[in-house]
Amino acid sequence: MLGRRDHSAWEIRRKLKLKHTFADADQIDSLLEKLQEDGYQSDEHFTQSLIRSRIGRGYGPFYIRRELSSKGIAKSTIEHTMQADDTDWLALASAQVQRRYFAFRVQDRDQDQDQDQDEDEGHREDRDRERDPGREKNYHRASRFLQRRGFPADVVAKALREAHVD
Repeated sequence: MLGRRDHSAWEIRRKLKLKHTFADADQIDSLLEKLQEDGYQSDEHFTQSLIRSRIGRGYGPFYIRRELSSKGIAKSTIEHTMQADDTDWLALASAQVQRRYFAFRVQDRDQDQDQDQDEDEGHREDRDRERDPGREKNYHRASRFLQRRGFPADVVAKALREAHVD
């Protein structure tokens, strides 16, 4: 059971209760203590491993916290490990948008930036929507995608601005 991936103590306890219904809580607790003493199970190591894995898959902090909570990890362990991690959530969200919802070709973006240097913000947004009515749809679609992946609203907005999906 421990060979494929790390497990939280809560997951091990749950699996042992399901497979070994004859075992009482004291036996399971003593087995878990032995696994922890021998270094085979650590909630801290499991938390770090899951955080790295989910960041590598492009998930945000809200998603990761929710998943760790669902696996029985204490909130204090989650917060301590998340604070120790130095992930740039904005860069991660921007990369996800670029990968999945790159709104238009790079040369179109460069041309737009050259034209927009002297225009004010409100007029440019109106012109962009007139030119490409699908941009607003793409913006909302990408926004929902990032929110489902667990990114905070401020990071979503900044990432979409950086990716030029507005």
